[in-house]
Amino acid sequence: MMKPLLPPAATVLAIVAIVLPSTAAAHWEYSQWLMTPDQVVAASSGKAVAQPRNYGDDIGLQQFLVRGEHKAGGRAYDIQFYFKKGGTLTLVRTLLKDKTQCDALKAELVKRHGPRSPSGQYFWIDQKAGNSVQFDDGRQFGDTCYIHYAPLG
Repeated sequence: MMKPLLPPAATVLAIVAIVLPSTAAAHWEYSQWLMTPDQVVAASSGKAVAQPRNYGDDIGLQQFLVRGEHKAGGRAYDIQFYFKKGGTLTLVRTLLKDKTQCDALKAELVKRHGPRSPSGQYFWIDQKAGNSVQFDDGRQFGDTCYIHYAPLG
C-alpha cells in the first residue's frame, strides 16, 4: 500500500490554496495588490519610478505615487500606480500613448473578455488574474483611452 504524500488535512489545504483565488496573489504584470510604492518600484526592475505627490492626479482617495512605461501587443503605455492612504496598491491605470490605437485595443479587450456590460460600460471581471478591468475612451475629452485594473473584492 502506498503512503500518501501529504497528510489528509495538508492535502485539503493545498487544494483550497490552488482553487480559491487570492486577492494578495492577484496582480498586474510585475505588481501585486497590496504592495507598497517601494515594493512596486523594486519589482519593476527599473520600469517604474516614484512619482512626486500631486493632489490633482489622485482618483478619489487613491494617491498616484508611482509611474512607469510598458509595451505589450505592439502598443506603448504610460502606467500610473495608485495607492490607498495606508500606502498599498489599489489601482493600475494604463494609458495608451497612441490615440489612433484605441479602437484596436477596445476590440482586443472585447475579444478577450466579452461584450460590454448591460450598463453600456466596458467592464469585466478577470477571475484568473483576480482583477476587475475597465476600458474608458477619453478621446472625446482630448485625452487618450486607458484601462483601469483593480483587485476583486
